[in-house]
Amino acid sequence: MRELLMQVGNALRGKGHELRVVDGSAVGGYNAILFTPLPGSMPPAADDLLSPVNGVYRAGSDHRKDGQAVGW
Repeated sequence: MRELLMQVGNALRGKGHELRVVDGSAVGGYNAILFTPLPGSMPPAADDLLSPVNGVYRAGSDHRKDGQAVGW
């Protein structure tokens, strides 16, 4: 496997690409929650826990890292 990676790396360098070796610790992960209000409505205030939510929550998490995106 290492030999294949070296061949691919050398081929990419030969085409002008700049490569760096990383161990994963310098690569950041990402978790997010997106709220999309329904047309004509506004998202609830951050401290308003009682009003109905008129919209859709979408959550996502980078599968390469240890994390999760949760909403309720």
